[in-house]
Amino acid sequence: MITRRHFTLALAALPFAAARTGVARAQSYPAKPIRFVVPFPAGGSTDVGARLIAENLSRAFGQQVYVENKSGANGTIGIEDAAKSPPDGYTVLVTTDSVASNPHVFHSKVDPSRDLLPIIQLSRQPIVLAAHPSLGVNSIDDDERA
Repeated sequence: MITRRHFTLALAALPFAAARTGVARAQSYPAKPIRFVVPFPAGGSTDVGARLIAENLSRAFGQQVYVENKSGANGTIGIEDAAKSPPDGYTVLVTTDSVASNPHVFHSKVDPSRDLLPIIQLSRQPIVLAAHPSLGVNSIDDDERA
């Protein structure tokens, strides 16, 4: 039978035992630089947006957030690189909707719904189709050559 005195001594010794066994302590995030993978060449709209956000996050976190462009195959190379990275929050894919359409058009080893976790929509960038006025069309249906 345990006495009250033994229980109190055991309780007092608990912090020392925990310290001796090397209890894991949570690190504050981020504890190291964060990599933004942009699967398109530098200078495009996705790259510019990622760099602006990285700059502001670097100041806010007090930790470097940098952009790495991994272009090729309509973004597939960078998307696969990000998907293969450890899921530790230090690699973030900044991409367009090509992440969802690429597996249906190109050979891809990434299943976006299984291998990636969406975080936030950063921007909305509508696509515009334009033609020179001398072409004489006002809509896609107006093109007589089709």
